[in-house]
Amino acid sequence: VYKLRWGSFEPDKTKHWTPISQISRYTIHATIASEDARFLSHPGVDFAEIKNSFRANLDAGFYKHGASTITQQVVRMLFLSNHKSLFRKLREILGALLLERLVSKKKILEWYFNLVPFGSGVKGVSRAASYYFQTSPELLTISQSIQLSLLLPSPTPRSRHLRSRHLSPSMQERFERIARALLTGNKISRRQYKKAMKTGNFGSPIEPGINP
Repeated sequence: VYKLRWGSFEPDKTKHWTPISQISRYTIHATIASEDARFLSHPGVDFAEIKNSFRANLDAGFYKHGASTITQQVVRMLFLSNHKSLFRKLREILGALLLERLVSKKKILEWYFNLVPFGSGVKGVSRAASYYFQTSPELLTISQSIQLSLLLPSPTPRSRHLRSRHLSPSMQERFERIARALLTGNKISRRQYKKAMKTGNFGSPIEPGINP
């Protein structure tokens, strides 16, 4: 349970709390690439993504994309329920805009990595690194970082693939997209990209079924 200390506007920290400085940079970059590509530039809400999401949902005829930024997810995890409604989405948007005026992007990322669920009853990057890879957050590799990002934002149906140490075809496609985003964003080298693609499926090659 995380309680907000209003004096310093910071959640109470447990023994599993991991400072952002102790989280692998690959994990940070992979998660941003997967969850919120414009995190560092938007004001808490990605209005362009909301517009794209609205069109996608309209074309699909049902609620398919939520377009919640990392900041919006933090607001939801700290203050709101998981019940989907337009009123909750409005509160989430307003809360995200306010939160980014009060604290830094770096702090929001730290909260996110310590609050977000990774499936199988695992919450926070420290427990996730230990549970899935028997390591610590600062030692997560490129492949492990991408694999964790594959669980977000809905880890429950995907976590069994990490437990069984074999990625589904759809997860392999997403792995390739995230790895390519890291490459084109100069977060990893081409050599690192090729190694991740060669061994990213727990020692086996990633076979995304799409042309790179």
